[in-house]
Amino acid sequence: MAASKSFDRIPEGLHDGEQLLSKIYDTVADVIFLLTVEKDGRYRFTSVNTAFYSVTGLTSDQVVGKRVDEVIPEPSLTLVLERYGKAIREKRSVRWEETSEYPTGKLVGEVSIAPAFDEAGHCTHLVGAVHDITERKRAEEALRTSEERYRNTLDNMLEGCQIIGYDWRYLYINNAAAGHGRRAKQGLLGHTMMEIYPGIEDTEMFAFLRRCMEKHTPHRMENQFTFPNGDTGWFELSIQPVPEGIFILSADITELKQAEEELKKSNRRLEETLTELQRIQQHVIQQERLWALGQMASGIVHDFSNALTPILGFSEILLNRPEALENREKVREYLGKMHTAAQDAASVVRRLSHFYRRREEAEPFQAVDLNHLVQEVVSLTQPKWAAQAQSKGVSIRIEVELQPIPPIRGNEGELREALTNLIFNAVDAMPQGGTMTAATRLEGDQAVLAVEDTGVGMTEEVRRRCFEPFFITTGEQGTGLGLAVVYGIVQRHGGTIEVESEVGKGTTFRIRLPVQTPPEEGSGRETAEGPLRHLHVLVVDDEPLVREVVASYLGGDGHTVETAGSGREALAVLHAGHTFDLVLTDGAMPQMSGAELAARIKGMMPATPIFMLSGFGDAIQATGEKPANVDQVVPKPVTLAQLREALAVVTRR
Repeated sequence: MAASKSFDRIPEGLHDGEQLLSKIYDTVADVIFLLTVEKDGRYRFTSVNTAFYSVTGLTSDQVVGKRVDEVIPEPSLTLVLERYGKAIREKRSVRWEETSEYPTGKLVGEVSIAPAFDEAGHCTHLVGAVHDITERKRAEEALRTSEERYRNTLDNMLEGCQIIGYDWRYLYINNAAAGHGRRAKQGLLGHTMMEIYPGIEDTEMFAFLRRCMEKHTPHRMENQFTFPNGDTGWFELSIQPVPEGIFILSADITELKQAEEELKKSNRRLEETLTELQRIQQHVIQQERLWALGQMASGIVHDFSNALTPILGFSEILLNRPEALENREKVREYLGKMHTAAQDAASVVRRLSHFYRRREEAEPFQAVDLNHLVQEVVSLTQPKWAAQAQSKGVSIRIEVELQPIPPIRGNEGELREALTNLIFNAVDAMPQGGTMTAATRLEGDQAVLAVEDTGVGMTEEVRRRCFEPFFITTGEQGTGLGLAVVYGIVQRHGGTIEVESEVGKGTTFRIRLPVQTPPEEGSGRETAEGPLRHLHVLVVDDEPLVREVVASYLGGDGHTVETAGSGREALAVLHAGHTFDLVLTDGAMPQMSGAELAARIKGMMPATPIFMLSGFGDAIQATGEKPANVDQVVPKPVTLAQLREALAVVTRR
């Protein structure tokens, strides 16, 4: 996933998203707006809904495309900017009340702001909503004013005041209380509550009144009251024992209850809107992720070339120096390094499906000797930091400082790729030569791997952004993927990576990985029991070298092998009466694909297992879309161990 950036063009699908946003915006009465977080930390209005204009009295020219500080006046601006920053820092929505002056007058709003982040964790947008609570605030202010009047004189209060005696007679009632009951004041005094409201003694409210009177304890409650004419209203009652009986302060909160219900409905609409906005945001992120994967394809060429360097280098040494072949130990060392580099090259082409992918819980990790891996990578990268550097007239020296550490759990190929990237990055940072140090140590339950160089160093801005995908500081050479890939690998291993750097004084990358006890013997993947029986195998592939390698693998293990260069040749062999324990076929072949061949063979011999060797095997396994009539898919390039594991399935049958 690429980091958020300014677009020279709108990514595919964004126009539809904006149209949908516009429709959603204009269906709600609350103010909704979308802010873009710019690189300099300022906020700019991207879009607002119709309610924004009607509430504020501003026009589109005064808002859309303008910075926040150009639209919101002081003193509100300072509070707004502080809340925006808090939402981004704490990565959560923030709510507050705000009073602002607009052409339409003073607006009191309940503001909600929510940040949106890209895959790299950078805030790209703020989604805001404002619910106008001006009227509610005015009502609250009026209520406070009424409470002040109450302290001066009960008769002039807006709230109802009444005193009920122990015999339940009205001893005192003000005009407001009488109005609440839709009664005349004179018709209540001296009468009991049961006479005025028959059946009231069976209500929950009366039970509370009785409890307060008997226990001389205060109480507060809300009560829905039904008037004699059938109307209903909500009242907030404050009950206080007094010497004569109980004092009841009642406030009509019918409108407030209605407002609360409207607020709940508004909040539900707002939540639905935010949910839809999040769905649209995910759609936009997915579009950009596809764009990022397309861009990453160019980076595969660069990294694949790095993986091929030891293969070409060591093979060239063996071909150009025949005397080197006499040293069997050195030849075996070179072949081992070439084999490891080839495996790394295979892992590079799988990166499109692994880039920034979270490791699945079921994905197996194995015990990795980190010290051995460091020594291995230092040797594998020698053509880069030694030979190539010397060809440019500079000298780079590498120091290895390894302390005893227990094995870690991980993917050896990915960790090797991460360390290779860090070493190459250090070499590029020392164009005039210098010293690089690869060190390991144990800190508590973490294994620490550090790569330090004496190179040019980084500015603070570069240090903060160096892990962003496609962030390039090396001119036209790099792809901007190396350190981003390292970050993704470390994340998938449950570790952390930190960088310390100063211009002119070099850089240190420090990886911390959790130390875990390796699984006990026998707890891993099961293997075939007993010796594998020898099979009669038909290998079908249009590439002669592939047929030769696979046939050599199988023949070396004692299997009988026949080969065919196409699907038609394979069918001819089968029609001639030959039978096989297994058919290994390529997936992509001219004239007849592997899937078509599998269908034809299954029609002739339904019980014959058919395995497909495919360069798209990783993608097929990831999606689970195995071709029909194919029993198992084996990714290319295939190793002897992978081929043996696949054949073990057949022998167990």
